[in-house]
Amino acid sequence: MTRFLSLAAFCSALFLAGCGDPSAEAVDGSSDLLSDGSSLAVCEVASDCKGLLPMYCRVCANGKTACAHFACESGKCKVETCPAAPVIPACKVASDCTGPLPMYCQVCSDGTSACAHHVCVNGQCSTQTCAASP
Repeated sequence: MTRFLSLAAFCSALFLAGCGDPSAEAVDGSSDLLSDGSSLAVCEVASDCKGLLPMYCRVCANGKTACAHFACESGKCKVETCPAAPVIPACKVASDCTGPLPMYCQVCSDGTSACAHHVCVNGQCSTQTCAASP
């Protein structure tokens, strides 16, 4: 019985030691400090980064779940959960746009019929039925 209690206490201590405080994490899910407050090392790739990671996962903007892991950014190790979203225009032409479309058609003001389709307006994908009137 004593051996079981010792094992349970050890496992509990490991679990608690690995729990990070999500409120202490930066809004973007990254941190430049380890849980002991020390700075992270320099790196060329993420595999250069070593140390303990918090046991913390979250749902990212892309809908996938990611857990804390090392990343190398600008030569410095950091702990992140969700990678930063790339800043690129969503589209250049309508064919760059993908995704489901509503099954919706209508008669336009010029008398023609049109169904929902993708359009690219100012670099952003959108859905449209009838073309905007000039």
